[in-house]
Amino acid sequence: GKGDKSKIERLRQSQILTTEKVLTAADFTDKSESDIEDLFAPGFYCNLVNLALNLNKKQQISPKSVADAEPNTERLVKQVEAACRTLPPETPEFGHFIPADWLLRHPDLLDGDTPEINESLDRFEAAFKAINQFLS
Repeated sequence: GKGDKSKIERLRQSQILTTEKVLTAADFTDKSESDIEDLFAPGFYCNLVNLALNLNKKQQISPKSVADAEPNTERLVKQVEAACRTLPPETPEFGHFIPADWLLRHPDLLDGDTPEINESLDRFEAAFKAINQFLS
């Protein structure tokens, strides 16, 4: 998240944390700062949010609409938060937990073979492989 990159860098430089055993979400994305949500392809995450919030066609968010809603950050979750603030008041409020909970209850969403699903799974696989290396 915002500011985490500089905090991690300070910890690495001070050697409080072993440099090679510190990972951030940004290590697995093409972004300078990332949250765990950024491991998902933007199209997949927007679809997940649409499903989790049960948004109708007119309300649904897209990678373009969320980027337009918050152009000052590359963090997907912040862009989604900004886009959701523009939805009608009766729309369920977006929170990080809602899409995560929905995905846990509907894991079959990951069963497809689309570029968005494959990109998301590839990023998570890379993260888990890196974490598992620390354990061996």
